[in-house]
Amino acid sequence: MTTHLSASSRVMILQGAPALSDFRKAKLCDLLQTADVEAHFIHIAEVADAWREADSQRLAEILGQPLQHFAAVAADDLFIVTPRVGTISPWSSKATDIAQLCGLSSLLRIERGIVYRVRGDRAQISAVL
Repeated sequence: MTTHLSASSRVMILQGAPALSDFRKAKLCDLLQTADVEAHFIHIAEVADAWREADSQRLAEILGQPLQHFAAVAADDLFIVTPRVGTISPWSSKATDIAQLCGLSSLLRIERGIVYRVRGDRAQISAVL
């Protein structure tokens, strides 16, 4: 299924919680042969034009995070991992339903990804992530 933004929608990206437990972070550092890996969730929301700042605050509450917009600056150590383009993950389906049942009718879809910051051989890192 392919999804396209409608003329009356926009995308916003919110920064989420850390994505790795200490155990998973240590395991990933071992696999990548590096001393440091940072990872946190991002939430990508397609919202209708009727979306307001109060809706953003409510969505942040539902996600259990303070409202913090995410803006990536291209860097050699930045990797963003999301579901394949044209797919809707099970997480997205459930999260969208929950948010809409919580009164966010202007939320069209929300998806989750992970942003990694790790230095090293990009090909090796890409293969592992």
